[in-house]
Amino acid sequence: MKRVIFLVAAFIISGGILVAQEAITGSIPNWDNGSGSVFTGMITPTIVGTIDDKGALEIILKPDFLSEVKQQMEAENADESNKWKSSMMTLEKAYTCNGGTVEVVNGDQHFTSLSTMGFFILGSMEKQKRYGDMMPASSLEFVTAFRKLGSYIFKEGYSLDWYYVDEAGSVKGTCIVNSGTLSGEMYERTAEYDLDFKKGWNLVKYEVQKVFADKDGKTYIEKDHYSTISEMPPGVEFVFVPE
Repeated sequence: MKRVIFLVAAFIISGGILVAQEAITGSIPNWDNGSGSVFTGMITPTIVGTIDDKGALEIILKPDFLSEVKQQMEAENADESNKWKSSMMTLEKAYTCNGGTVEVVNGDQHFTSLSTMGFFILGSMEKQKRYGDMMPASSLEFVTAFRKLGSYIFKEGYSLDWYYVDEAGSVKGTCIVNSGTLSGEMYERTAEYDLDFKKGWNLVKYEVQKVFADKDGKTYIEKDHYSTISEMPPGVEFVFVPE
């Protein structure tokens, strides 16, 4: 965590903290780690919010977040000490489908999510400590399964994330793929898309609606659904998993 915190501090000093367009608020029950920050990013994590000593969260939605991500990625790729390079994702690449019918509008534009693979890092620069990871989701069971993708313990439920686009766009339709289990059983994997992106920030709900269990008891995603929604659903939890 020391490298993470150092890089974040350097980003704040050089780039400054911009005025927020919006903010996400919530709380983590039974929080006892003290105050700290909310981070996102992989090679160079950056601060996107705060958590106080009672577990109250505030995550900032910066109005020019996408351009910051692009600049940061260019700097990371120019650093020869980094062992791998990254590139910006586009809507049409992210939602490619070889089976079924999926229509993408304005799919050649770049976009980014606020989290890193669904998770935010919680930690303290002052204490030089990483507390753990947080995901806005329906339950701890869903998050635990999501963190252990290779264990095949998928659960029904949902997670939330915030996506930024420069232009309005959409992804609509159903993608159907024949899939197999480790035990050799076949099942049909269905993904449904109902994404209407407006310019700027968009709240996206990812939901696992049905899982397939093989003869060994391992579970696989059988049907999932992506949708843009206007507000956080009732009952959503800011699920924290300690380091």
